[in-house]
Amino acid sequence: MSKGFDTYVNLAQAGVIKKIKPAGYDFVARYAFRSSRFKQPITAAEVLDLTRFGIYTVALFEQANELPGYFGYSQGVEDGVFASAQFQRLGMPTGETIYVPTDYDATQAELSGAVLEYYEGLADGMEQQARCGAPLYSPGVYGSGLACTFISRNVKDVSRTWLSCSTGWSGSEAYDASLKWNIKQTPPGKFEGLDVDFDVTGGDGGGWFTTLRIAEL
Repeated sequence: MSKGFDTYVNLAQAGVIKKIKPAGYDFVARYAFRSSRFKQPITAAEVLDLTRFGIYTVALFEQANELPGYFGYSQGVEDGVFASAQFQRLGMPTGETIYVPTDYDATQAELSGAVLEYYEGLADGMEQQARCGAPLYSPGVYGSGLACTFISRNVKDVSRTWLSCSTGWSGSEAYDASLKWNIKQTPPGKFEGLDVDFDVTGGDGGGWFTTLRIAEL
């Protein structure tokens, strides 16, 4: 299995990108979001460096996805449009996945209602952006085993799943054993002194090299 990690830290600014591949990691998952006081969003310079050193970028979007009240169709459309625009700007090729979390232990009732509607909205927002000339992306789901199972079965455009490291969440133990996940998050730790969550993939977790060139930055 390929190994990688996800982090809120700008790895280019931290000066560690050239150390990632020699340490045995093939991919890095980085976040886009509208605003955050403490988290550093992914940048064009960062994805360019990751590509230059042969490290795949995996796309993540989040805002307040740990709050049950955040979810709903209209929020999904808004987030799908925003995330597509952000990753288009970073040179993400068409057909790739933008993972979006359900970052709490959602109940079946929540998944069947507002959470399901949110992911349907994400897909529609990404399609709407594509009709305006952007590359067409698809949403992926991050969360519990129950969330990964239900959303991937019921939203046709959700192409990949990412199992949270919160093993006590609903359905996670069984989903882990099923090996149906595309990425599995493992316990957090440090890379070169930086806070990261480590991940593994069976080889179909997505990931891309930017189409940007230095002159476009």
